[in-house]
Amino acid sequence: MSDAAARIDALADALLARGDITDPAWRDVLHAVPRHLFVPRAAWAATPGRPRRRIDADADPDGWWDAVYDPSTAILTQFDDGAGDERRAPTSSLSAPDVALPFLESLHPFGGQRVLDVGTGTGWTAAALGVRVGDRNVVSVEVDARVAARAAANLDAAGRTPILVIGDAATAEIAPGEAAPRDTGPGGTAPHRTAPHGTAPHGTAPHGTAPRGTGPSEPGPRDTGPSDAGPREAGPRGTAPRDTGPGEAGPREAGPGGSRPGGAGPRGSGPDSAGPGGAGPGDADSRGIGPCGAEPRSAGPGDACPGAAPAALPDGPPFDLVHVACGVTAVPAAWVAGTRPGGALALPWMPDFGYGFRVCLAVLPDGTATGRLAGSAGYMMLRAQRGHRGTPARRWAEAAGPPRRSSTRLDPRLLVLTPGGGLAAAMAGLVPGVRADLGGDPEPTGEATLWLLDAAGPGGAWASVDYAPGRTEFEVEQAGDRDLWAEAESAFFQWLRWGRPPLHRFGLTVTPTGQHVWLDAPANPLHPPR
Repeated sequence: MSDAAARIDALADALLARGDITDPAWRDVLHAVPRHLFVPRAAWAATPGRPRRRIDADADPDGWWDAVYDPSTAILTQFDDGAGDERRAPTSSLSAPDVALPFLESLHPFGGQRVLDVGTGTGWTAAALGVRVGDRNVVSVEVDARVAARAAANLDAAGRTPILVIGDAATAEIAPGEAAPRDTGPGGTAPHRTAPHGTAPHGTAPHGTAPRGTGPSEPGPRDTGPSDAGPREAGPRGTAPRDTGPGEAGPREAGPGGSRPGGAGPRGSGPDSAGPGGAGPGDADSRGIGPCGAEPRSAGPGDACPGAAPAALPDGPPFDLVHVACGVTAVPAAWVAGTRPGGALALPWMPDFGYGFRVCLAVLPDGTATGRLAGSAGYMMLRAQRGHRGTPARRWAEAAGPPRRSSTRLDPRLLVLTPGGGLAAAMAGLVPGVRADLGGDPEPTGEATLWLLDAAGPGGAWASVDYAPGRTEFEVEQAGDRDLWAEAESAFFQWLRWGRPPLHRFGLTVTPTGQHVWLDAPANPLHPPR
């Protein structure tokens, strides 16, 4: 079946039935900006429970259409910032509908609101937001010029006209200025497109123009890149090979029943495969892959991204909404400061510990923003915040002196494999700035090593705990200026004493000077041990 309208209706039916969206108006958005207009004719598809697979509209049109309109499938469109092929980490995509739509719906956008869209990617979310608020009210920022060029072509094909800006949204200065001409939303008339400084100019398509045709969109330059990817580096202590998947530091082993580590939701870890046709132990959830990039495996054209020029945003009133399509560890204060009180920011919060969470922050008059953690979200990281998520754990041990040795009776696997997300949220608040990796023995012995790593990078504190079946106590090694295992163990038992609070009881508050996790109410912040 390749009838686009029927496929869109089937997709909307599935999303509504599963509770991924609750507002039927999103069906109209899906029809107004069909996903197939934003997908290259040849790409890679990532679906939970399946190996990553190549899709080709010419060789297998049915398979291509099935992937494009599957509720849980992300379409991977770039690898290694364009410097590598599909064996490298994906760095841009069209997120799966069941991940992208809940973020958009959480903002409750309506006509005339001004929206900052961070991470243009294929352009689909900018287009979808434009349907709800008016195209010219959407300012979409993309750090990768080649990705932005393809997004511009996709938007032209769909007849949408948001303002596209090339630059680093993490360092952009958002200073409200004179009011820009506003679009009134659905049914409004779009002004002629102009390309403000730093934007990606593309054609002037009239607002609300229907997409031309229902066939697959024409692809931009294919991201095949040099086929120079060597074997992925084995992890520490015989752990499984690591993949710097979407925002992930390494393998996130499936928990009991296939749940995600720190299980922030019922949907298990995704199938993002180690290479063509096969899943690897470094797989990460790729349904929520955002366009802002995972840590590159080699130096490439986009590798200087953390030093990219700040995005030059057009003058205008404060933003009403901010939509972020990439993982963020530290929410830039400028995003909050540039949003009017009563506005909202929807983003994947990716703390160093755990998987990642969907959160919608409400902006308050005092310049803070706060909101509850609402579900799991595994996205590629904002390029300016990639940090050391892909650095092998052994680098910390190599950079430090002789470790201190002790033992513990606590099964270290619990810190990563406990499902539900509540523990992961507590650990993020009580043990900030610490990355956790669990590596399993490639042989079927059941042995595993938990690594706790100072997220600032090698040279910082680290701890490792070796699990082996049948043992009463497990060996602990740690070095540096923090006793990371003692901190993590204390936080775990604090979570138990609280009665194992689930994810929805935790929230995040961002202030002009930092951010913190809270339990039950913003007035009850978690305090790391000192």
